[in-house]
Amino acid sequence: MSERILLATAVAGALAAPVLVHSPPVVAAEGVEIGSITMRPANPVVGAEKAVHMVIDVTVRGVKGRDGVTITVEPGGPGRAGTTRQTGRADGSGGEKKPEETLGRDPGRVPPPAGRDPLPPGRVPPQEPVRHGDDGTDPYMIVDARPAAPSGRTSASRTHTGTAREDVARPQPRPRYQSGPPARPRYQVPPARPLYRIGTAPRGGSAAEPAHRKPVTYTGRPVETRNGWEVWRFLPTEGLDRWHPAGRWTVTAVATGREGDTAVSHAAFHLRRETRFEGLTVRRTDDGVRVSGALKRLTARLDTDFAGYPDRRVQILHRDPDGVQWTRMADAVTGKGGRFTRTLYQRLDGDIRVRFGGTGRYAAETSAVQPIA
Repeated sequence: MSERILLATAVAGALAAPVLVHSPPVVAAEGVEIGSITMRPANPVVGAEKAVHMVIDVTVRGVKGRDGVTITVEPGGPGRAGTTRQTGRADGSGGEKKPEETLGRDPGRVPPPAGRDPLPPGRVPPQEPVRHGDDGTDPYMIVDARPAAPSGRTSASRTHTGTAREDVARPQPRPRYQSGPPARPRYQVPPARPLYRIGTAPRGGSAAEPAHRKPVTYTGRPVETRNGWEVWRFLPTEGLDRWHPAGRWTVTAVATGREGDTAVSHAAFHLRRETRFEGLTVRRTDDGVRVSGALKRLTARLDTDFAGYPDRRVQILHRDPDGVQWTRMADAVTGKGGRFTRTLYQRLDGDIRVRFGGTGRYAAETSAVQPIA
């Protein structure tokens, strides 16, 4: 049974409109209050050469001084970027700064959990499979830039997804007799450079830099007053681009009152990378219409901009020659390299287009209209 979809231009306009985060006002004991946090654009999408400069408005009342409102914009949930939180009064009385320690999902060495003994020699912890979903793990942030270990030996350390730890190498048997100095390797292989990077864009062909999750700096000031509420506008010192982590970001606003009291409020948005369709063809066959193409996504790789996006569902839409409505005829799942092929076993005339619904990390995309030849 076909599903009819009406693609109106008003939908695209609504996506570009600013978003107003309606949350219960946060009021401190002395009266400082945060009313709302507004972000423009509401759904930021970065491209290969396009950065997004988000404008953030915070509505407050009861604040004091030109630094009465500050914000922090960081990837993940509140405080996940390793920022310093302060509780109590802003003047230092009754408050204590506590750095928040974040391990994140990037591979690295971490201390073992408390109460757990280290692994005995010769044992290797189980290696978790790499997750390619959109639930917090980005395959472009998981790399192993070291050459593979020779066969018959165990590598001294391995990189795991999520929490990583160092393995203990299996002890090698000591030879009974040895004459002369130890043999040197005939060839020396230099370590490979990683192809993936999340961080500042390269300058002058520099090597890849490690992943960073630092907050983005914003500067703000009050711009207007509405019925006793002050509107503070914050402008970024840098734009968000493809080198910043895709997915959920958090805006944390802190307002300081006249008596030194503080109020804190949070708002979230998703930073998405661009997707596109390539090589889309629509051909009439003896038994119907064949639609084929490839879905690509923007990467954080140094050697390429767009790569295939496998294991994603795309919708095939049809429109009659004299119609305005698009009908969802079938779905296709992308394979290796993001390629897909689907045959519509019907006698159709008019136009075809393909749509990808998007995820929390990658933006939705609709292809150009292709006439049925």
